[in-house]
Amino acid sequence: MDFSDISLSLFRNFPNLTVRIYDLSIENIEPFEGIKLADVKSADVTVDIMSVIRNENPLKIKGINVKQPKINVYVLEDGRANYDIAKPSTDTTAEEAEPADLSAFRANLQGYSIEEGDILYDDESLGAYVSIKGLNHNGSGDFTIDVYDLDTETEIDSLTVSYGGITYLKRAHTALDAIFNIDQKNSKYTLKENVLKLNELELNADGFVQLVDSVNTAMDLTFSTPQNSFKNLLSMIPNAYIAGYENVKADGKFDLGGWVKGTYNGDLEQYPAFQINLGVDNANVKYPDLPLGITNINTKVNVNSPSSNFDDMVVNVPNFAMKLGSNPIKAIFNLKTPISDPDIDTKIDGVLNLKELSQAFPMEGVNDLNGVIAANIEAKTRLSYIENQEYERVNMNGVAEITNLTYKDAIYPAIRINNAKAAFTPQNVRVDNFDAKLGKSDIKANGRVDNILAYFSPKKTMKGSFTVRSNYFDANEWMPQEDASQPALPAAEESAEEIEIFDRFDFTLDATLGEIVYDTYNIKIQW
Repeated sequence: MDFSDISLSLFRNFPNLTVRIYDLSIENIEPFEGIKLADVKSADVTVDIMSVIRNENPLKIKGINVKQPKINVYVLEDGRANYDIAKPSTDTTAEEAEPADLSAFRANLQGYSIEEGDILYDDESLGAYVSIKGLNHNGSGDFTIDVYDLDTETEIDSLTVSYGGITYLKRAHTALDAIFNIDQKNSKYTLKENVLKLNELELNADGFVQLVDSVNTAMDLTFSTPQNSFKNLLSMIPNAYIAGYENVKADGKFDLGGWVKGTYNGDLEQYPAFQINLGVDNANVKYPDLPLGITNINTKVNVNSPSSNFDDMVVNVPNFAMKLGSNPIKAIFNLKTPISDPDIDTKIDGVLNLKELSQAFPMEGVNDLNGVIAANIEAKTRLSYIENQEYERVNMNGVAEITNLTYKDAIYPAIRINNAKAAFTPQNVRVDNFDAKLGKSDIKANGRVDNILAYFSPKKTMKGSFTVRSNYFDANEWMPQEDASQPALPAAEESAEEIEIFDRFDFTLDATLGEIVYDTYNIKIQW
C-alpha cells in the first residue's frame, strides 16, 4: 500500500477536522504482481473536532468521501484472487500477540460517498464479469444503533454484466434510489422505498436478504415494473439503447415480474426457488436512421424453478412471433427436467434475412451482415428416448439452412458461409454441405450430432462425428490480440487431481488440412 501525501485541515469542512489521503494505491503480490487492486485519487474522513478533543464515544464521523477509486478484482479458474494480498508470516517463533479489545469503541457515521468510481470484477472460476464505470454513490444513516434505515442514491454511467458467456447488460445507464432497513444483530437487510432504473426500464423490488450464518443466505424478494410501454423494455436489449433513443418509434405493451424465495448455500449447492414472467403484446419498433422496422412482436415467457433442484425447473414460451421486413417468424418452446432428462416441445418456423435485420436493428461494431437463415423444425421428445433408441417415441423433423451468410466486424476477418444445412430426424441431427470461408481459410464439413438435447443439460455430453476438409488454414488470423491496456493475468495452476475435464462434447473427428499457418510456421501436408 502506498500514498503520495496526507493532510489535516480544519478549513475544508469548518469547524470539523478532515483527514485526506492522496493517491492511495494497493499493489499486489505474486502471482498478481504489477496489477493494482485499488487506485484512489483521494480519500477523506471528516470528524467532529470536539468529539476528538473530548475523547467521546461514539466518535462523531461526519462523513467518508472517496474520489475516483479504481478497483480491479480478478479471480482465476483455480480460485486464486488478487484481493488475497496478505503475505504469510515467516516468523514461526514469536508468540502470538493478544488481539486488541476494540469492543468498547463506537463511531457515529452520518454519511459516506463515492465519486466517479470504476469497478471491475472478472471471475474466471464462475464465468462472471461485471464492469462499472462512472459510479457515484452516497448513503446516510445512524450506524451506531442495531436497527436503522440506510438512505442511498446510486448512479452508474455504464454497467456491463455477463455470466456464462451471456451478456445480460451492456453499458446500461443505471440509477438506484433506495432505503434499506438494516438489522445489524440479525444481519438482515430489508428493502423499503426503492426505484431501480436501467436505461429506460424502471423496476421496483420488495423483500429481504439475511445472512443466517457463514454459509447460508436467506432471501425473499419480489420484483415488478410500474411501466408497461414496450419501448422501456426494448432499452434493456444489448445494442438497442443508442444515442437518440428518444426518437425511436416503438409501441406495444409489456409486463414483467417475478420472485426469489429460499436459502442459498454454495457449499451444499442449495439455491432458492424463483419465477420470472414476461409478456409482450402487439409491439412494433422503428429506428429513425434505419429503413426497416420490426413489427407484430408478441411473446409470453415463464421460467418457474419451484425448488432448490434445477431439474424441477420449467421454461415455457407458449408463443413467440415477430415480422422482420416481409418475413414472419413464429416459435414455441417448452423445456422440463433439464438436468436429468431434457424433455422438449418446440416448433420454429420462419426466415431471418440478416441484411434486413441490419436495416432494422442497430449493429454496433458490425461492418457487414448478409445472408438468409431459414428454419422449419419440430421436436417433441426426451433425451432418454434418443439415447435408448426408442425412435418410435421421438417426434423430431425439419430442416434449418444457412445460405450466403457474410459477417465482418471490427476485430476478426470476414466470415462467409456459402451453405450449411441441418436435417433433424428421430435418430440424429445431420449436418450436410457445410461450405465456408473463414478469413483466408477454407472449410468444408459434414457430420451428425446423435443426442442434440444434451445441449440443455450441464451434466450430459453431446456425441457425434464430423468430417472436415481444408486446403488452407491460417490460424494466426484467429489468435486473440493482446490488449496493452489490460493487465496480463497469470495462468491458473493445475494439478493432476484438480484438472476439470471439459466433457460436454464427445465427437469423432476426421480432419485433413492441406496447409496450416501457425505463428511463424507454415506446414504443408501431402495428401
